[in-house]
Amino acid sequence: MLPKRKRIALTVLALMLLSVQAVFPVTSMEAAGANRVMVVHSTESGEIDQNVRLLDIVLGHFADDLEFRGAADLQAEDLKNVTHLVYYGATADQLPLAAKEAILSFDGPFLAIGENADQLRERLSTITHHGMVNIDRVTRKKGEAEAIVEYPFYIHHVTAAGEETGTVWTGWNGDQAHPLFIQHGRDAYYAANSLFGTSAYLLGQGLWTFFGKEPAGEHLAYVRLEDVHPFSDPELVRQSGQYLADKGIPFMIAVIPVYTHPETGKWHHLHENPALVRVLRDLQKAGGSIVLHGYTHQYRSTETGEGFEFWDVENNHPIAGAPDEDIQIKDRHDFATDGEYEQYVSSTRQYEEEYTRKRIEAGIHELFQLGLHPLAFEPPHYTMSQQGYEITADYFNLFLGQVQLTDENWQVMNSAPYPSKPAMLHGMTLLPETLGFYDVNLPDPLVPFRESIKTMLAIDDGVMGFFYHPYLGLEGLNRMIEEIEQVPGLKWIDLRQMSPLVQTDAVAVNSNEQGSLIVESSWSDRLSIFWETRGLFGFVQVLMWSIATVVAIMIALFLLYTIQMRLTLRKRLFKERNANG
Repeated sequence: MLPKRKRIALTVLALMLLSVQAVFPVTSMEAAGANRVMVVHSTESGEIDQNVRLLDIVLGHFADDLEFRGAADLQAEDLKNVTHLVYYGATADQLPLAAKEAILSFDGPFLAIGENADQLRERLSTITHHGMVNIDRVTRKKGEAEAIVEYPFYIHHVTAAGEETGTVWTGWNGDQAHPLFIQHGRDAYYAANSLFGTSAYLLGQGLWTFFGKEPAGEHLAYVRLEDVHPFSDPELVRQSGQYLADKGIPFMIAVIPVYTHPETGKWHHLHENPALVRVLRDLQKAGGSIVLHGYTHQYRSTETGEGFEFWDVENNHPIAGAPDEDIQIKDRHDFATDGEYEQYVSSTRQYEEEYTRKRIEAGIHELFQLGLHPLAFEPPHYTMSQQGYEITADYFNLFLGQVQLTDENWQVMNSAPYPSKPAMLHGMTLLPETLGFYDVNLPDPLVPFRESIKTMLAIDDGVMGFFYHPYLGLEGLNRMIEEIEQVPGLKWIDLRQMSPLVQTDAVAVNSNEQGSLIVESSWSDRLSIFWETRGLFGFVQVLMWSIATVVAIMIALFLLYTIQMRLTLRKRLFKERNANG
């Protein structure tokens, strides 16, 4: 007989195969027309870096399979089964002869980005390079006056000729127009070196033309109620969720199961606030989707909701030790041999894996016990190492927010303009946050919100994702919803309609075609979960539960003894009555 986890997984897989859905173009590609994309890159290190990972999350909307190769390692045979070829020159370099010949001989669609494209004139014959130019705004078409982006950045100054050449984006320096994304037949060129900020969104729009895909013509949106934890006010959470439910808007609730007091370090669990649990259950029934937003949303002595959890922000490094340790991050020069250094790196990675798995599983299990079923994951402050993403993919297939692009600096993050399934997320689908949140520290929190909506309106099928803190009351949420409801063709994302899959060794959560949740577990697993999570409460609470259990058993035994004595006494009296006639 198959183990419980395999049986659950097979059941869920069968249900997923039966419920073929076409929520987004990226999820409805026919297998026969799969896009197998090769990204060839020239980076300073020669390895995949933050720039290439950002390209990964943009391409992940269109690519069924993504592969990466440094220009120095590319050979013609590497392109044998590739349908689309992308070359990204993140830094100026001389292309190796083998790489150049492979690119020039490739017979499928080709996209060049940034530097070194002038070395591929035979392939991009309609484009002439003239150095660099500073632009201060970008419009969708050359004739449009309204700017989509209004800030200065450098691009390659190029001119394009030919009847088949079209410009998706145009950059402007004063009244001088400069093509930014150029499409000529099957080939294309994007003239910016950097993809950070809105540049990734501009590239993303051009990819519709490059891949020859037709957008659905809708603007996707989601709203997330953020940082709901055991100390959250149940009534304020209820008001925000019910407001959205009454408007027929599917919504998400980012839940933190444990609140850690910053001074005492005491853990307060969600079950200790039964009123909040009831509210969350009611909102889940009303169409709200629970999102696991970390386990404690903190590391070391920081407060829940403010601190990080899956990143050591003090050392700006992946988690390498226990929160109560004084962790000193070491480099190669701290060790006598390569072997000692590699052993150190291996041990820190092993600790991070155990730490991450324990917290994710504990979060899923504690919510599950309370009848709350998380359908997606959002790391606190969007920070997580590359290994962290790989681990998370073992438990979730839906991921929210932005993506940290390097293990060197948590602040280097960005997002795609639309749903994406990048290679770096190991099978998880990213639902990006693109509009920010209601920042009460601003004179008018809606000013950046409106500007972001304006940018996203220029991106076909882009996601307008944002979040709101329920403790602010309804006024700000109402203002945001009124603003975004003016967007034409708005379509709200419902996680239940995206075939979510969440699983551990003990539980599995999925949904059917109608969006109803399918939850599986076993009684034995529930018992193990009960004791596993109670073990996190601390010695005192375990002791109190133990005493209460012993007292309950003693009371039960006393009652049984009393009943038995009464029955015995009745029998004795009955016998004596019969004996005396």
